[in-house]
Amino acid sequence: MQHELVPSGADRRIVPDAEESDLDRQVLDELIARRSASKVLHGAVTRREQLARLNVVDKRGGVRLAGLLATGHYPQQFFPRLLVDVTTHPGREKSATGTALRFLDRAECVGMLADVVEDAVNAVVRNLRTYSTVDGATRHDVPEIPVAVIREAIANAVLHREYSPIFLGQPVSVDVFSDRVEVTNPGGLWGGKTTDNLDDGTSRCRNQVLLPLMQHVSPRGQSGFTVEGQGGGVRSMFTEMEAHALDRPLFTASADQVKVTLRRHGAEIPEHRAWLRALADRELSPTKTPHY
Repeated sequence: MQHELVPSGADRRIVPDAEESDLDRQVLDELIARRSASKVLHGAVTRREQLARLNVVDKRGGVRLAGLLATGHYPQQFFPRLLVDVTTHPGREKSATGTALRFLDRAECVGMLADVVEDAVNAVVRNLRTYSTVDGATRHDVPEIPVAVIREAIANAVLHREYSPIFLGQPVSVDVFSDRVEVTNPGGLWGGKTTDNLDDGTSRCRNQVLLPLMQHVSPRGQSGFTVEGQGGGVRSMFTEMEAHALDRPLFTASADQVKVTLRRHGAEIPEHRAWLRALADRELSPTKTPHY
């Protein structure tokens, strides 16, 4: 296991048997185009030189793990468990083996990481309560947990998880319970980060090759990027949850994993009802129930 103050370097490793043909050419073209105006590609003339400069491949054309995860057609061909496993449970705890109903929904989100994050966010949102408001002729469906918070939690998990060989068989796990959502990633906190200073606004990432790639690769069919890498993500999660009358995210960490818990609340909580009234710009009836 890597020392908590030493960069992992695992994302720089060359993936045996992986070739440039395993990478999505359109994604690579868009990545190169986005980076062409910066100094990072200065003097890199050939495509091989450009991809090597971006750390997608090495100078001999070997595909780096970060390059495969960020731009690969199907990275799970080489690492079947590098995915996000979203499971929705019927109650507040995982059901015991042999129970008739062990889970309500399950999605194993695969592909390049930007798509994995987006698919995982959608899998969570479809299993949350949704509150509907009407603005004129337009109806707005608002999930009980802000989508931006869910996305940040899952993106952080795939970006900051440990990718050294001992952890390659472990996915990022997202568990949706009746009262909370838990996002768990392999590998403990890194770079002097603790659960007490995660929201201090400083950016530290154990996967220093993967981060700049994820900052410039969009989910397919979208224009935004999965991560910003500016260190303000956790603080924005706190702000968003508080703005929606929800508890702050709870971070817990051990030597080999980090978990963030996002609490769900019902409309019966006074502060939450006040938020809903402001959202709808009208009084909710005492018997009004969320739209599912």
